Amino acid sequence: MSSLRARTKLATAPSPGANAIELVDTALAFAARREIFTTEEALELLRGVQNKLLRAPGASIAQIVTSAEHSYLETSLVDRSRVVDPLLDMRLALSA
Repeated sequence: MSSLRARTKLATAPSPGANAIELVDTALAFAARREIFTTEEALELLRGVQNKLLRAPGASIAQIVTSAEHSYLETSLVDRSRVVDPLLDMRLALSA
């Protein structure tokens, strides 16, 4: 019986990256409801996620945000796909 409890507890325990993935999923849900963002809003969302991902692979997440930032440089408006793509990249990096 104790072995069954231990296995159940282990199976239902969140993985270390689960909270980070949930955070990215929340940001994805938010971004999915909007068609367009100002550059400032898009960067604020991405940087906000980056700053909250304390235990994440920092270099890869930072690189994703920096790449998005460079792609937004010459525009004042950013469409949803250009916000969602970096968030999906973050999610992929976290699940690797």
